[in-house]
Amino acid sequence: MVSAGFAELTIAGYMHSAIHFGGWLEAQGVSPSNIDENTVKAFGAHCCQCPGHRGHKRLSRHYLARVERFAGYLARRGVTGPVANTVPETPASSVARALDEADVAGTGY
Repeated sequence: MVSAGFAELTIAGYMHSAIHFGGWLEAQGVSPSNIDENTVKAFGAHCCQCPGHRGHKRLSRHYLARVERFAGYLARRGVTGPVANTVPETPASSVARALDEADVAGTGY
């Protein structure tokens, strides 16, 4: 994402969202291979009491959009089944492209 020109704050937001989602998945006993559209919706609807520094119990649409993009990335890598993306295409495609480029370069995200 750095090579695609994303700011450190943007990258940190995506990392935090992905880590939060992963922690929630683990707490729910959901393996990454079982992530689907309903999993992402359930994450978005959970009343957050997860460990960390979140000050809000509800996730914003912007926050959930980052998780949806991450789930889409996992689906494109074959880790999960298909995950519907409800995020507008323009921002999602630039983030997806950056994640894919990082993956191809072997740097991960």
